[in-house]
Amino acid sequence: MKTPSNIPFRIAVALCAALLTQSSAVRAQTFFDDFSDLNDSAVPSGLAWTHNSTFALSTGQTWSAATGAYRLTAPNNGYNPGNGAFGYAGSLAGPSATDSLTAFDTAFPVTPGPFGAFGVAARLSNLASPLDLHGYGLVWEPYGNSLAGKLRLERFGPPGTFNSIANVNLGLSPVNTYTFVLEVTGSTIDGKVYQIGLGEIAHLIAIDATYLSGRSGILGVSQVPIGATDFTIDNYLMVVPEPSFGLIAGLGAVGLFVARRFRSQRS
Repeated sequence: MKTPSNIPFRIAVALCAALLTQSSAVRAQTFFDDFSDLNDSAVPSGLAWTHNSTFALSTGQTWSAATGAYRLTAPNNGYNPGNGAFGYAGSLAGPSATDSLTAFDTAFPVTPGPFGAFGVAARLSNLASPLDLHGYGLVWEPYGNSLAGKLRLERFGPPGTFNSIANVNLGLSPVNTYTFVLEVTGSTIDGKVYQIGLGEIAHLIAIDATYLSGRSGILGVSQVPIGATDFTIDNYLMVVPEPSFGLIAGLGAVGLFVARRFRSQRS
């Protein structure tokens, strides 16, 4: 179900589209899905979703957009390194890209505590190799910081399965809605979280050139004794600029402008 809390992100999408049409010098591919068709098998805006389940060797995942938002679940029944079995579910949309902006809105009560992590990802590759996913992610860990919540920029793959390249303690509230934004431009990995109706509440940035291209999407991961993976997103957006145009920074500014404007309207 669509609610007024989704308006800021929709405005951002509209502004992005306006930017893309106002100048012949601006060229980009834009992929957007608000799941109003109640499935993830259609192709809105050229968007095709690909389920990804291999990473943690878990089974029994579900992907559903039947409520008008996109819910992914995965039981913790996969790989067990000796301290608890893992669960994982992911879904990819849009083309393989070098530079991109990928974002979504949360569409469920996000609560710190013993629950699985989830986030937005870019430059994902090695998708069919168990325990060896490659790429970058902006991931919120509800269980981080002693169950108070932590936000991480992650590099997936060697030398460890998860490699934190930046992090900050961040508690999110179940009464608010948030937008997660991951921008990858050259070796700059930039992640932001906006609270809808307030503005930017967290910003992480790192320099890393390990991975140069790959798919974008969403993912969730958990491990016993943490609760199983279960998260829901809405208003997924991916923008891929032409190499000759620095669109990503401009889109970030649009997002901030929208957040500030919405805050001023509410005050």
